[in-house]
Amino acid sequence: MFKKFSNEEVSAQNQVKASVQRRIRQSIADEYPVLEPVLEDLIPKKSPLVVVKWSAAPNHLNMVVVNNVPLFFNVRDGPYMPTLRLLHQYPNIMKRFQVDRGAIKFVLSGANIMCPGLTSPGGVLDDEVEAERPVAIFAEGKQHALAIGFTKMSAKDIKKINKGIGVDNMHYLNDGLWKGIDLIAGGKKKKTRRTAPKSNDVYLQLLVKLYRFLVRRTGSKFNAVILKRLFMSKVNKPPLSLSRLVEFMQGKDGKIAVVVGTVTDDIRVYELPSIKVTALRFTETARARIEKAGGECLTFDQLALRAPLGQNTVLLRGPKKGREAVKHFGAAPGVPHSHTKPYVRAKGRKFEKARGKRNSRGFKV
Repeated sequence: MFKKFSNEEVSAQNQVKASVQRRIRQSIADEYPVLEPVLEDLIPKKSPLVVVKWSAAPNHLNMVVVNNVPLFFNVRDGPYMPTLRLLHQYPNIMKRFQVDRGAIKFVLSGANIMCPGLTSPGGVLDDEVEAERPVAIFAEGKQHALAIGFTKMSAKDIKKINKGIGVDNMHYLNDGLWKGIDLIAGGKKKKTRRTAPKSNDVYLQLLVKLYRFLVRRTGSKFNAVILKRLFMSKVNKPPLSLSRLVEFMQGKDGKIAVVVGTVTDDIRVYELPSIKVTALRFTETARARIEKAGGECLTFDQLALRAPLGQNTVLLRGPKKGREAVKHFGAAPGVPHSHTKPYVRAKGRKFEKARGKRNSRGFKV
């Protein structure tokens, strides 16, 4: 769950009031009676208790943080589970399962624990554990817990069925939570940025993987800009017409135009010069006209081979505010100095008109 956990993915952090703090303390004490004598030291009443929400989690995940140290987490309204660092300090607070040696590398890579890994000769099960309960995952021959899991079936069912996933791997050694987070004061993060595209397009995902590698290994700003634009939404990847492309490429012979978006045809351009263009997509007529004029339509993986550092390229973008919807944004249509397009067909007597705040209704600024 915490495989790629980082500060950027913290969507909100709220210091809870005293009544909520008492309820959290009571839930933890009920779930882990062994911790009750030391709970006052772990969560002092006078220390601020912060609940952190993680935006990237597939479920609603909350984390209890005291003095900038994560101590417990839970999914939705489920039971609180301790972090591994806390479990290593108090190893006997949870029921435990043990996996065989062969399962260790899979658990440490974030994989869920399969039933055969728990029922094989190296595995150990606690028969008292029911389904949907938190457990500590130990390994054969190892002293400390290597993961914290959440059972999908009871220990008896795991022995009986002996196939499929027995325990969900919630938190394991060396994942994002183990490495730690530094919470930045200021409550909810208002400025967020994408770290991956929302689209599931396989070609786009492969391009992201390629340009992540190029950014990491070359340090080129060109590659960093390409990667950032690959993450963007469709609105922020506006199409670029051939007319604008020709205008922007004047006097830049021999260079490759790079557009992270779609290149579209424009019938107002009669003669098209020979140009090389890299884009995510070309319309059918735009591609045909570029190739007929002696130019080239390149993909981004071809560009990475020709210009891994972005040499001899011109990075272009389409007009972000060229959409029809943007024409309706701004001050209300009809008020002084407003150029906003109204949603009605016309401004005549027979069409919808607002009552006030314009010259014809005696409004003065």
